[in-house]
Amino acid sequence: MLETSAGWIQFGAVPETIKDTLGTTAGVPRIFVVPPKLISLDRGVSFADLEFPVYFNFFGFGRRITVICDEAQKAILSTVLREAVFGPEHIDVTVDQPAWRAARAVADLQAELNWFRKHPTNPSARIELEDLVEFVTYDAEGEARIDAVTITRQGDSFVVRDGSEIVAEIGAELKLPPLSREPVGTRKPFIPPYFGLTFIGTGHGFDPSAKTSGFILWVNGRGIMVDPPVDSIEWLTDYEVNSKHIDSLILTHCHADHDSGTLQKILEEGRIKVFTTRTIMGSFERKYRTLLALDKRRWEDLFDFVPVTVGEPIRIAGGEFWFQYTLHSVPCIGFECFFGGKSMAYTSDTLYDPALFDRLFAEGILSAERRDELLNFPWYHDLVIHEAGIPPIHTQVDTLARLPEEVKEHLWLVHTNPKSLPLGSNLRVAPTGLDQTMIIEAEALPTSDAIELLQILSKVDLFKGFTVDKAAEFLGMVSKVRFKAGEQIISKGSTGDRFYVIASGKATIRDGLHEVKHYGPYDYFGETAIILDQPRNADVFATTDMTALAIDRHDFLYFVRGSGIVEMLRRLAAVRLLDSWELLDSIDAFGSLTATQKTMLQTLMVAQSFESGDVLAAEGENLRACFLVIEGEVEILHEGKAVARVGTGNFLGEVSLLYESGKLNYTCRAKGSVRAYRLPKRELVWFLKKNPGVYVRLAALAYGA
Repeated sequence: MLETSAGWIQFGAVPETIKDTLGTTAGVPRIFVVPPKLISLDRGVSFADLEFPVYFNFFGFGRRITVICDEAQKAILSTVLREAVFGPEHIDVTVDQPAWRAARAVADLQAELNWFRKHPTNPSARIELEDLVEFVTYDAEGEARIDAVTITRQGDSFVVRDGSEIVAEIGAELKLPPLSREPVGTRKPFIPPYFGLTFIGTGHGFDPSAKTSGFILWVNGRGIMVDPPVDSIEWLTDYEVNSKHIDSLILTHCHADHDSGTLQKILEEGRIKVFTTRTIMGSFERKYRTLLALDKRRWEDLFDFVPVTVGEPIRIAGGEFWFQYTLHSVPCIGFECFFGGKSMAYTSDTLYDPALFDRLFAEGILSAERRDELLNFPWYHDLVIHEAGIPPIHTQVDTLARLPEEVKEHLWLVHTNPKSLPLGSNLRVAPTGLDQTMIIEAEALPTSDAIELLQILSKVDLFKGFTVDKAAEFLGMVSKVRFKAGEQIISKGSTGDRFYVIASGKATIRDGLHEVKHYGPYDYFGETAIILDQPRNADVFATTDMTALAIDRHDFLYFVRGSGIVEMLRRLAAVRLLDSWELLDSIDAFGSLTATQKTMLQTLMVAQSFESGDVLAAEGENLRACFLVIEGEVEILHEGKAVARVGTGNFLGEVSLLYESGKLNYTCRAKGSVRAYRLPKRELVWFLKKNPGVYVRLAALAYGA
């Protein structure tokens, strides 16, 4: 932030920085400079998240914000802000309804959104984007002016003049500082509950004292993220919750305090399923596909979208879910979940006000069926999570304080600050943190043990695509083994007699006193000695208390027969001898990969040697493979002219051609002796589809992308 005669100016707007500025003497600024890059691919967050500054300035002070950007950014940010503040321009919620549902019972979301959009000082008019934001774009000289302040975009910097004086030169590339980690100390491995909830945060978007609302719903021991707040992935890392426990996400709506962490989860390890309505997914796509500058096909490759139908059940992780649209300023869904004879309900953001429902019915905005649907909230569940945010678009605390005491006994509030609760109301804010996980005592299914084993099998990429027959084999040969923290599991030089998959806890691979690798849930080890029929090549210790699934040598060889896995593991063993792990660590797009992802990638890599002048890839030909340079130097040529030279630790490949037909635009030629890993196109595409976040980062890194 920079103080000028025109007011304080903020450079970049990362989600929730409004909570930082609220606590400063300067307060929330009204002038924002957008950096050239609109999104951080490393962290998966927007650099131009202007939604909450808009709310604060308009509804708090009746003024609009000023955004300094170029014309292309203005078009992008106009699309993003319209979607975030007003919702879709055209809504057809029949796509989210069962065919049998009567038209009068379908919520008229367009009418409801228009009611929320009334101008606060002129109720006969509606709020327009021009009321909220003024865009100031750079002129032909690269200058933008606000009063006496001139901001010039020069190369990699913004030069700020106040009057005739240069008052600051600020780097145009926004660098996010490292996250401040919580000192969590040594923790026991987290074992997900059979049915329960872990709250990551319970605050609202303007509350500097609390993390924004979001939680993990555990069903059948599997995690479902619900509206994860920004940096939830790092929160899980701090608490040593393995992200692979969580492969599904429910997105209730597209306000920044509810969807900012969703993109981060999508870009993290593995591939997730996103559950929401088609209407809400449309909003999410228009916001974030625009920021990522991805075409529709590449966007749809990032995750698996599972549309939910309002008023019909859907199974997620074994639980039965029912979704309904709430009353909110953008399309928003709440849900009920039934599992093991117990149930819970979550409102998401909503305006619960029975008197208002009657008034909106009288005005013709709500049908009688919609009014009754909103009035008859299912308070009867074993656990009810209700929001209590800032009016006029959220439920007021006083309304909830008037609920019967028997309802409050199983009611927990989110999206609010405990200080806002009336004394003596018996209202409570849900507790946050892993050690405050709420357990709902559900009855175990008769098949729960088998389901747990099959869930673990499904997480091991080595066995992806195995048939039901193979799953039956697995259940017949696998056994659970437990180790104490510090216990040795494998000794270097011993016979390879068992293959292990970690179910919970962590293990360390050591070569002498040197720690080589760290493994967590769903990682595997012990396969090399079995496949190559050689002694163990390293020691393995349990870093924490650990549970693993073990398969004896002969059973393992029988299990993988005829699958191609043996050849894959032989190739993996050969690649591991060449310090490929360390090489992956040195490459920006691969350095943050988990142990599982690195192992997956290693199974694709084939070492090759090239002499001076050898061509790795030729302009005008089809893309057959990409390369990682182990040692030596490679020259990049376009139309016969050298345009760059790259060396050890560089990725070579035109990433855009991995998914599209077309000819190479560049030639890669060895300058002297070169060793490189070859990544065949087909296999690399397989890896990137399973790890879409890697694709997004790789596309930004590679030449010709």
